[in-house]
Order: sequence, then structure tokens, then C-alpha cells
Amino acid sequence: MDFQPGDVLRVKWDERPIRVLMSDNIETFYDALLPEIGWNLARVRTAIYYRTATAFLRSSAERLRNDPLTKQERARHRPDLPMRLFQSDDAVWNKPLADWPKIDIAVGIECHRLALIPFGPKGAPLRPVVVEAANGASLTGNELLVAAHHMQVADCPDVEGVGLYRSGISGGIPSYYLWGAINQAGHSR
Repeated sequence: MDFQPGDVLRVKWDERPIRVLMSDNIETFYDALLPEIGWNLARVRTAIYYRTATAFLRSSAERLRNDPLTKQERARHRPDLPMRLFQSDDAVWNKPLADWPKIDIAVGIECHRLALIPFGPKGAPLRPVVVEAANGASLTGNELLVAAHHMQVADCPDVEGVGLYRSGISGGIPSYYLWGAINQAGHSR
């Protein structure tokens, strides 16, 4: 089963329905229906998405219906943006970019600004930093990689390699966290 933004699912591990925000073969990000308030992420400006492995979700979910994301929800959550970028087992955040192996930066991010979340020496997330496109319309892969490399100054023994991963939204801006070649949830490429 492939999941589309807006799919409302019944899952075996929770009595409340969930609603898919974005999905690929590796991970699915979703919202949860809370009886007292409705969809949990409907009014937030800052949030880390609920996430699960897509393979697990396929084995534990039943599609109830599709409630397409509204224009405002699509603008806020940006399901069109990549879920992960620049994964490399061989690059190291605290080495100069010139010493990194070749990383495919031939991506264009059709977004004029993103929030990047570096990590501290024990792996905890630090304050998000907003990166804006030089052309005011879309970020290049090079702009994004250089900005991420510049802001990631801490070295953490838990982080092996490099990668950027979709986190959620920060102040209404799509956010990515910096980490290693495999994301913090342990989901691979």
C-alpha cells in the first residue's frame, strides 16, 4: 500500500485515526486525531512530526478515506519537499567541505527559506537557524549544504556520517535536522 497526503488510517497500535502528511518507501509522517481538539497539528507553528517506518505502517494500517490536505496545510507542511538530503557514510560534519567525498548537491529546493536544526555535543537539538535562498525563490543544494556545514560545529560520538532529515515545522517554516548517514529513528536510505 502506498500512502498519499491526506490518507486517514486506522492503525493497530492506536485507537485514534492518523492522517498522512507525507510518505515515501522509508518513512511516513502523520498527524493524530485528538478527540478534544481535532487534528493535533492543525494550528501549530512549531512541531516535530510523528513518524513511523512505512513498511511497519503498511503491515499495521487500514485506509479509511482520503481527506486531501487543504491549500493552507500544503503550504504549511510542504509534502513536496524532500524527506532527506545529502546522506553520506564517509563525510564528517567537522571536516572541511573540501575534504568530503563527492555529495550530490544537484537538487533544487523550491522553497525560499528553511529552518535547519544543528545538534550539540551530546546529540541534543540546538536552536533552529533559518536559511534563505539567495535568489529569494528557491534554495540550491550547494546553498543548503554550505549553510548546514557552517552551522554544525559540535561533534557527537553518536553521529556517523552526515545527512539532513525532515523534522517538521519551526515558526511556520519547514524544518530539517542535521544528523548522520542514518536518521535518528534508525531508518535507512
